[in-house]
Amino acid sequence: MEGIRYEPEEKHDYNLKDLWPKKKPPNVSDVLYIEDMVTEVQRALYFSLSEFDGDVENENDLECLIEQQFEALQKALRIPHKASEARIIVSKKFLTLFRTGKLGPFILDDVPEVNTAS
Repeated sequence: MEGIRYEPEEKHDYNLKDLWPKKKPPNVSDVLYIEDMVTEVQRALYFSLSEFDGDVENENDLECLIEQQFEALQKALRIPHKASEARIIVSKKFLTLFRTGKLGPFILDDVPEVNTAS
């Protein structure tokens, strides 16, 4: 074993970009699927809120609204009713759409009022 050394014949230059998984751009079918899903989510939220006749200040009424919206989103996102993790899946998909801006230009932060009178 003496005298045996392993030396690669040529040194490899590694680039971190080469190690990243290759992503192909979405095709037209993927884009249309996402657009349809976004439209269904927006429609589900709109109708569940427009049909709501309770008081959002009332905790019980608000819980009913949230339950109705989860059910509507579960249908819109085509998540099976019997899935034990349906709420988690609905939440993750909804948050992904929200975070990527697919649902519109909304923010959850408090926006300070601007006093224009000077």
